[in-house]
Amino acid sequence: MVGIIDQSADFIWAVGNGDLPRDDHDWDQVRGAVYDMILGGKVIQMGGTGEFDAQWIANTDWQAHSEELTQIG
Repeated sequence: MVGIIDQSADFIWAVGNGDLPRDDHDWDQVRGAVYDMILGGKVIQMGGTGEFDAQWIANTDWQAHSEELTQIG
């Protein structure tokens, strides 16, 4: 989650802070971050191999927050 969500959020925060976009490359970075955020929101709704994954995905609050993350993207 950190690898996708946290790093993608940096680009989205940068737009909100007025640091980006400065050029077409920056826009590409922002678009990629948004797609990653959408994908990440969906991926964390599915169980993986982690010890507590089944507990997380069974939690309705977790599912709601994950869906909200997807919608924000």
